Amino acid sequence: MKYCLAIEQVIKLHSSPLGQEISALSEKKPIDIIHAIFENNQVRTLMLYVTCMWGLDYDLEGLGYLVPLMVNRAANYRLCVGGSHHMANLMSKFLYRHSGMILGSQIIKRIIVENGAAKGVELEDGTVYQASKFVASSIDPYQTFLKYIGEKDLPKDLVTRVKDWKWEKWSLFDVHLALLNSPQFSAASKNPDLNKAFIYVVGFETEENLIDHFKALKNGELKASGFNCCFPTLLDPSEAPPERHTGLISEHAPYRLKDGGAERWYKIRHDHAKQNIETLRKYAPNMTDENILWTYIASPLDIENKFADMVEGSIKQGGYYPLQMGYLRPNELCSQYATPVKNLYVCGASTFPGGLVTYGPGYNAANRIAEDLKIQKWWKEPEIVTKAKAGGLL
Repeated sequence: MKYCLAIEQVIKLHSSPLGQEISALSEKKPIDIIHAIFENNQVRTLMLYVTCMWGLDYDLEGLGYLVPLMVNRAANYRLCVGGSHHMANLMSKFLYRHSGMILGSQIIKRIIVENGAAKGVELEDGTVYQASKFVASSIDPYQTFLKYIGEKDLPKDLVTRVKDWKWEKWSLFDVHLALLNSPQFSAASKNPDLNKAFIYVVGFETEENLIDHFKALKNGELKASGFNCCFPTLLDPSEAPPERHTGLISEHAPYRLKDGGAERWYKIRHDHAKQNIETLRKYAPNMTDENILWTYIASPLDIENKFADMVEGSIKQGGYYPLQMGYLRPNELCSQYATPVKNLYVCGASTFPGGLVTYGPGYNAANRIAEDLKIQKWWKEPEIVTKAKAGGLL
């Protein structure tokens, strides 16, 4: 599945009523789209939150076509039984079963480039892995090209485009919880099913509260506000011992704080986690200190330190901006997954269609590599892709 040039995509979109409707949303701001559809302030608050919770700017023009997608994802969350790491484990088993190998915890020194072609990878300890066919990178463009290859082996226009790459304006502040008992929300007194929800959004009583939160993020300010939270064991008891529960508080937070920069997270992370737990307690009174057995905190700085590929705590390897989406993700020189460096391919969240565990970038890159190397594909096109093509959306 190749992403079309801008003009080709416009023509395809306008070939169907649904495509025309999506195209019409493109130049609208998310907040304007939400206001045009919903009237109630609390409903607007929820819809604007779920629209923007994975990276859209509430008042940015040019990406309105993503609003229906984000709302759809919010209504169709999925949970991996046993935890999300099981998905990675299953994929690794499949790889090993077909003679592949995974080398974890390796520190890369460079991608070996000779005469304009990728020849392999060298590790920090001097180990070299030669590539007879190709090298594929699922890390962000800045590290792939500038850190691991270097400007001298790259075309000038590619260097310029990579240097223009922008990270997200915010990251996440997460608090993981081990619980004696599941949360009992006050609102569930009138509707017990509320205690069985998958995702909760708390702390934003009005749309104005939410917009103030978004504005503070842009300014690097950390204010008491709201967040989303979930309690996976309500739906998957296997993730905790019998009759015990787990929880996750996930809050938008700036990587670089206005007062003290990123390093300030080391000083305030515990106090801020307590503040978020107190906010949760307002809605679920049984979330007391006695009910919380253990916490694990991950600030934006912690995320960057743990995952070298999540620069500035970036959750999608780069922000969602008009010039970093579609045919321009990561840039027009690499948008078809091949790069100006022969035998080097890119995939991952920094390529089309972006982040959020869609598997789209890897699937698309695998198709391109198979086509270039004349490898017979053993996989079929997903039904959802076939339907989208038939509808003129791809």
